This record gives sequence, structure tokens and C-alpha cells, in this order.
Amino acid sequence: MMMTATTELSSTPLFCTQGAGPHAMQRLVFLPWSGTPSHPHLQGLQRVCISLLSTYSQLWSDAGRPTYTVKNLSKLLEGRWEQALSIKQLEDAGEEILHQLARLHKARYLLSAHLSTLPQQPEGDDTLACLQVEWLLYDAHTEQWALQYKTPLPYFEPAGNTLDTLAPTVWSLEDLMRGISLNLLAFFNPPDAVQRLSDLTPFKLNAPYALLRRWVEAEAQSTTPLRLEALKALLPMAPHHHLVHWSLAKQYKLNRQYTQAKEHLISALASPHFPQRFKAQLLNELGSCSALMGEQEQALDAWLHAVEEDPTHVLTHMNIAHAYEELGQEEQSEQHLRKVLQVSPADGRVYYSLARIYSCQGRWPEALAQYQLQLLLDPTDPWCHNNIATTCLQQNRLPQAKHHLQRACALDPEGEAGQYAQLVLSGLLLDEEAGAA
Repeated sequence: MMMTATTELSSTPLFCTQGAGPHAMQRLVFLPWSGTPSHPHLQGLQRVCISLLSTYSQLWSDAGRPTYTVKNLSKLLEGRWEQALSIKQLEDAGEEILHQLARLHKARYLLSAHLSTLPQQPEGDDTLACLQVEWLLYDAHTEQWALQYKTPLPYFEPAGNTLDTLAPTVWSLEDLMRGISLNLLAFFNPPDAVQRLSDLTPFKLNAPYALLRRWVEAEAQSTTPLRLEALKALLPMAPHHHLVHWSLAKQYKLNRQYTQAKEHLISALASPHFPQRFKAQLLNELGSCSALMGEQEQALDAWLHAVEEDPTHVLTHMNIAHAYEELGQEEQSEQHLRKVLQVSPADGRVYYSLARIYSCQGRWPEALAQYQLQLLLDPTDPWCHNNIATTCLQQNRLPQAKHHLQRACALDPEGEAGQYAQLVLSGLLLDEEAGAA
């Protein structure tokens, strides 16, 4: 009889509630695995887990601020990362690395993982009872470990769990993914956690471990054409598996083959084991492919369907708002931008988009208010200063316009924004001289 993992929180879980809540999710960075096991079977399992977590963590994040997977971590470590050492064990050096990463990627949360083996017998028999996976979520804002999560990942092999015949239970991978997803959802959005729990109930990988290994190897190919060919070779093995179709869709989209990308997105959505929690993400991509093909009506239809599935999906609301704006339907566009603000009030793109709509309608005071809100989020954005200056000029507020143009010049003296500001300032100076004459 096959064994399944029992996922559980560590004995001393820490939920840092400062800033938690329905709007607390800010950018999440997924770090590569800390430490590399020496045995090739464990290395293969590690690659599978990393790929699954990086794929699904993209869907846990705020849709407006997608997850980023750090690929050049070794450059930051400078030899301080020891074999099989958890990032938490690096103490001050590890925390400084986390702060560097948080600043570099403008992220608040960093998710790290550590894989360790637990011997079945204290005497040191070479059989394994299980592997233990520890997940650590670091909050760079509060400088605390926001979540510590441990789960065993047992192996099952009828011939015996020796190092030479390790074969992981795919059910355990499913439990692992579900458990981490639920804990992250509970941390980031406690009021929604119960509902999300029911949404995640049908989560199923539904794939043999051998297929997952092949999928990871295909995803790891160095170029898009090689990845595409490797994934196409997997399709006969798993013609209905959503992970294969989802990966193929991404590669076809990168190759600008939008018709094929749409076909595989539709196949992924039709998979009997497709996690419904992620349906809005794929519908948004389906709409993007249609838009890139010039099929605006189909794109808008897919996006509207996506927000029916998930009314909090920020990126889809932004796409709908842009589509309505292009159609000249500013009122509908504004409605969807307002919905984004209910979910992600710290998203500066929304204020910029609202300001652009108001500017096109000649509603200058309202446009100025939106640009000022955007500036509060990022006072160092030179283009925002330029936009404020332009809006002030429309209202004959010359001193305020000059102030923001000067700030843009100081912030970006050699760049396009600074040069634009300098050009406008020069024109204003000439106008003043002409007026004085």
C-alpha cells in the first residue's frame, strides 16, 4: 500500500501578522534551493520540487506584481553558502543577503527552501524514512521569519527504500504543494483562507514521477526552441496534463506563435485535474494571446471571463481597463481601475492610468491628484514629476510645474526624462524672457 505524507506546521510556527491582511501581499521572490544533495536521485527530486514551487508560487502572488525567481543568487553569496545549509543558519550573513535581494528586486517577501534527509534508524542505516522539506518565508519589512513550514516527503518502493532505489510518492508532492499553498494563503489573506481552501481541494498533479522529471528537464533547456521541442516530445506521454500544456503555451507565446499558444491554453483549461484556483491566470493569458493577434473582441471576452473567476486578479482588470480605453469607453475603463485599487492600492500603474484618462478628458485637477498619489508611492520617478509638471502647466500653475521639472532633471540628469524636463524648462525660460521684453 502506498504511503502519503502528513503535512504539518513546524512545532514552533511563527505567523508575523504585522501588515498581513487582504491587501498585504507585495512582491514575492522565490529563492533557489539552499544546498544541493549529493545523491543523483535526490538532486532529481530537488529539481522537480523547485520547478513546481516556482511555477505555482507565480499564482500565489498578487497578479499585478508577479513572483520573481532569482537565478544569479550565487553571485550574491560570495562563497558563504555551505553544502546543505539552510539560509536561516547563515545568521547575520544570510540576513544581509536577504536584504540585498529585497532591495534589488523591490520585494517584501522572500521564500526559501531547504532539503534534508532523516535517517530511519539512529545507528546510521542507509535506508531513509523520509526527506524533510523546510520552507522559510522572510519578511524584509519587519525583519522577521514570517512563516516556518516543515513537511516530511516519504519515499515508497516495494523493493525497499534504499538509496539506489529511491522513488518518491507523487501523492506526497501533491500534499506538499497543497500544504504550502494553504499556509501562504492563510498568511497573506486570512479572511479568504477558508474559501481558498475549498478552491484548492481539487488540486492534483496526476502525473507519474518519471513524467515530472522529464518535464523539469525540458523546462531547463537553455533556449526557447530547445525547450519547445523537448516539451512537444512529452505531449504523447501526457496528452491531457495541464502542466505540459501550460508550459507549451508559454513557449509558443515566447516564440510569437499565438495560435498554438491559445490551443494549449484551452487544452490546459480542459484538463480534468486542472486546479480551478488558477483558471483566471490562464484565461488572462488566453486574452493576451488574442490581443496580440489583433482579436480584440475575443481578448476582452477572455478577460471578462477571467475576472468572473477571480474578481481580485489585478493584471486582468488592468488589461480590461486598457482595452476599454482603446475603445473610447473611459467610464468602463475607470470602473476596472477602481476595482484594482480595492485589491492593490499600492499599485502605481493604476494612478497613472486614471490620470491619463482624466487628462484626455481635460479633467486636470483630478489628473493631478492621481499623479500625486503615484508620486507618494515612488518619489524618485522622474516621469511622474514630468507628468505633474505638464498637468500644472495646463492649469497655469507655473511655479509648481518648474519645481517638478527641476526634480526630474535632478533625478535623471542624463536620461530621457531629465532631457525632456530640461527642454521644457528651457522653453519656459524663453517664454518668460519674451514676455519681459
